[in-house]
Amino acid sequence: MAGQESSQTPRYLSELERKLQVSGGEAPLPERLSSPLLAELRHLSGNEQLLKLAEAKDELKTLRLKADERAELICRREDHWQKLKRLLRHNRNAEHQAQAGAILASRQLLQEPNPVQPLANEVMNELRADLNRALQHYRERYDELMDTLTDHSWLLLPAGCPRPSCHST
Repeated sequence: MAGQESSQTPRYLSELERKLQVSGGEAPLPERLSSPLLAELRHLSGNEQLLKLAEAKDELKTLRLKADERAELICRREDHWQKLKRLLRHNRNAEHQAQAGAILASRQLLQEPNPVQPLANEVMNELRADLNRALQHYRERYDELMDTLTDHSWLLLPAGCPRPSCHST
């Protein structure tokens, strides 16, 4: 493709700009990557643009690789963030809410180590414990009430009689 460099440059720059757009975003994501070099390259044309592109090839390659790495990490972490938000709707722990708020406010979704997964695990474990306590309470109350039912004479009603009113006296 020798000789087509100048016709391919706008497509390359557009693709790089697209990659930078998905390298960040709204909180809790970090700010998008940016490069003044891209704006400078857009304002050049012809041989001037090609020369600057050749001079900056290492910087542009590094920028592209960083943008690709971030985009991949965003794909994995956004799912974790959405899961945490769903879990927090059922959680009353103010500390967990505050930790999630700090991740959002500080735009820490891509931080290492992952701040979301351990928090989601804590919230999930707390919700699981709450559900187990509620289930245990239900079982105890059910057993208690079943015990009171076995002490009553209405159990002596004939089969098929749903209410005491159908029982002959």
